Amino acid sequence: MKKFWIGFVSGILFSLTAGLVFGYFLGRAFDLDDDRLSGPTLRKQDSLSSANYNLKLVDLRNDSLFKNELLYGKVVFFNFWEYWCKPCKEELPSIQRLYDTVNDSLIVFAIISTEKSQVAKKDKVVLETNLPFYYVNGVLPDIFKGELVPRTYIIGKKGEIIIKEIGAAAWDSEKIVMLIDSLKSSP
Repeated sequence: MKKFWIGFVSGILFSLTAGLVFGYFLGRAFDLDDDRLSGPTLRKQDSLSSANYNLKLVDLRNDSLFKNELLYGKVVFFNFWEYWCKPCKEELPSIQRLYDTVNDSLIVFAIISTEKSQVAKKDKVVLETNLPFYYVNGVLPDIFKGELVPRTYIIGKKGEIIIKEIGAAAWDSEKIVMLIDSLKSSP
């Protein structure tokens, strides 16, 4: 009987310890309050040649239609976000700093919502920043579709996706600034 109780208590202690360790690591994996965003992955992605920038984007502030021809021959920074997405809002300050650092006539920024425009227009982030916010008015090309947000694409002048990042990232890192500067100076 004594062996039974020793085994029983040992089993419970082991289960509790394993549960605490598992819970700790699971909690870390889904911790959205972590202020330390990591940098995006730097690797070349698929080509955009089939998408042909067939986007119907409308400016969230003034309802003007975005002209897709402005994208050709430019470096493009697309960020897909939603008003309810906490990681989206956590990365926006780093996007704002990147925008303030590299924005010129050789790069196009578009922060894009796929939500209904009436909801996104009222969001505090849209009202308080000078980032170029748009909403999708039509069908999104397959290459940009996805269930998760934030999704960010950095696209070279020839339409090749250089970075496709799913999840929040620190976009104002020195590596990203140098990458965008090099893309802007490439033919």
